[in-house]
Formats: sequence, structure tokens, C-alpha cells
Amino acid sequence: VFYSGNSYSQKDSSGVYLTENDFVSGKLKYAVNCKTSCEKLSIDLLFKPKKIKVKYCDSVITLEKSKVYAVKLCDEKLVRIINNESYPLLNPGEQIVLYKITKTIGGKTPKVVEEYFFSNGASGHIQPLTVANIKSTFPDNHRFHDLLETEFKTNSELMKYDSFLKMYRINHLFKDSQDRYYYCPIHSDETSPKPARCPKCETEMKCK
Repeated sequence: VFYSGNSYSQKDSSGVYLTENDFVSGKLKYAVNCKTSCEKLSIDLLFKPKKIKVKYCDSVITLEKSKVYAVKLCDEKLVRIINNESYPLLNPGEQIVLYKITKTIGGKTPKVVEEYFFSNGASGHIQPLTVANIKSTFPDNHRFHDLLETEFKTNSELMKYDSFLKMYRINHLFKDSQDRYYYCPIHSDETSPKPARCPKCETEMKCK
């Protein structure tokens, strides 16, 4: 399901989305006013407690984390919950949604490790961010596969951000791959955005 930019727009409020439908339609439950000092939603992203606390001025509600689909925080960040794991969304307005999890591992000398994931749409299945997984999510988009291989040499490069377009490169490539184009059946490297003949062999290009 593709996310609409205004779906989660309850400004100055935080709260939870109990279901996928709530999340997609922007129906915030147990909302708290972020401008009120005595109200607060508490979720620990680091130690992964199984509870989410919603504090109002005169009461506290405790929710099972396993029964919550997603959380909206006061800083406007969105967090999806899967198997009690918290997945903060980096770009909820884009088709390929990216997530970053920060973990602390080690004993005497702890080390902070970042792990990246993605989903097709803000409510899609979350999986590790790799070129192979991206391809398997869009198995028939061969042009997108070609663009991925040209642009990204390692999985870590999938997090490239285009500051001019104000979007992640992977989503820019995905949008490009949706446009119709024409290719030469003999020289596959020859393409055109409109009907044409191949400059190498004069063969009429086919639409893909």
C-alpha cells in the first residue's frame, strides 16, 4: 500500500495505530497532546520492552507492544512494531520505505551498530535492505534491476540520499523504471524514451 503524505498528519499529537488500516488511513488511537507537559507516550526503542505506556494528566494506559501496529512520536517520527521489534521509518512518503535500527552490542566495550531494512509501501513486509531482496520484491521490473546494478555496487550504497531531489536514490531509480521506454532487441544497451530506430542497426525499437 502506498503512503499518502497527509495520512499521518495529526499535528502536535502522538499515539498508536492498532491495525494496518489505522496506519494507512491515519486513525491515531490513544492520542496525547505533545504540547501538554503532563501527557507522554513512552516507547523504548533500545531495550525493546514489551509494553507501551500512554500517560495522560490523570491516568496511565499500558498497551501490549505485540498488539500495536505502529507508533507516532512527538517529533513526527513513525515507528512500526513487528514481533516486539521497533522499526523507525526514515522516509514514510516514498514508495520503498527505509528503516534504521540502532543496536548496542558487546560487553565491556559496547559498540553501536546500525541495521537497515525496507518495505514496499509504508505497510509492506519489512526485510533486510539488500539488492537481492529489492529485486525479489519487484521481480518483473527488469529495468529497475538494471538501474540497481548500475547505481549500487554494495548493499550499504542503497542508503544514498539525493539532497537535490530530497529523496533516497533508490526511490528515484524506481520512479524512473516506471516510465515507458523503447529498446533495441539486438543492441539492448540502446534505449529511447519515444519510438525510434536503433542508431547502430536501424532496427525499430520495441516498447517495454
